[in-house]
Amino acid sequence: VFVTMVPIKLEASAGVIRNVHFQQLTGALNVTGVHVLAPIGPVSISNVTHELWSYFNQSQLIHVQSATLAPVTVTASQFVPAVSVGGGGFAHVRAEDSLGVAVADCALDSTGFLDPENANSGRFSPIWFENSSGSVDRVTLDVPAVTSNFTAGGIYVLGPRGEVAIRDSVVSGRGGAVTQLLAIENVVDSTTVVERCDFSSIQSGPTRTTGLFASNSTFVVRESRFDVPGTSQAVFGFDVTTAARGRIEQSRFLSHGTPTVTQHSIGGRVTADASLELYNNWFVANGPAGAFSAGLWLDGDFSVRAIGNTIEGGGTAGQPGESIGVRCDVTPGQGQATWSSNIVDGGLAATHFMVRD
Repeated sequence: VFVTMVPIKLEASAGVIRNVHFQQLTGALNVTGVHVLAPIGPVSISNVTHELWSYFNQSQLIHVQSATLAPVTVTASQFVPAVSVGGGGFAHVRAEDSLGVAVADCALDSTGFLDPENANSGRFSPIWFENSSGSVDRVTLDVPAVTSNFTAGGIYVLGPRGEVAIRDSVVSGRGGAVTQLLAIENVVDSTTVVERCDFSSIQSGPTRTTGLFASNSTFVVRESRFDVPGTSQAVFGFDVTTAARGRIEQSRFLSHGTPTVTQHSIGGRVTADASLELYNNWFVANGPAGAFSAGLWLDGDFSVRAIGNTIEGGGTAGQPGESIGVRCDVTPGQGQATWSSNIVDGGLAATHFMVRD
């Protein structure tokens, strides 16, 4: 059992790290495969691979930290899942307090992975930007079924800095008890931009599944698809909340449901004091849902501007809950919505509404 393990560390330097393979590792307290700390010149990392790791506390395969003077690139690397046996999360590439970190042409393959643990652990996110800027291009992430992590997903951007461009990437697979395929939190100093990406999942954990989760952040999503399975109690194509400011254009958000499991199937939800612009999108809440399905759910002191969208309450003919095109849960004087040229459908449930308040 290792306490802390860092096989490769490059500090206050510059250079190239390539063709590195890490063998199986069991029971490390903290482990980082490659640690780049405060480089003074460009660093290039490529063709990094590894076997199965198990760990206790927060760990990562590649950790770029305090890289503010020169760019760091991570390319052409192949990843497999890792197993938490304690309380820590895991990232394959983690950028922390850094500028201009570029991740491109990397892949996570979870084929055949079985998580043997059942601990209530931290976050599993293969790509993790924390108070950092950079880009994610042509990345393919097959998220495993992570029973040992409470929150699992594909890409995580945590502010206050979060000027990250995510382009032409695919996130698929499964997830954890709480699944967030893309999460953007507390990005208040810049804007996270998502373009031409596909986020889809075939199965997730029992509590909540969200395609896009944004809280207290500024973001833009263009020409992307979010398709989330109905294997949780609550399923959201997107969930935008708590002072988030965003714009979504020409994208599709689909949620699904499973009998006796899913209570809420929601194409998208705007809640608290979030502000969102929606242009030429498609929101569909497929059922069945025990409580209700809704293409859009507006709740709280929100501000929404919606032009040219198709919004479908979905559901199924036999579902016990209502199907609703647009559901508004506000008291007079709170939420505000501006609508133009939208198509709204109430769905297939026996009790259905185009608009419900």
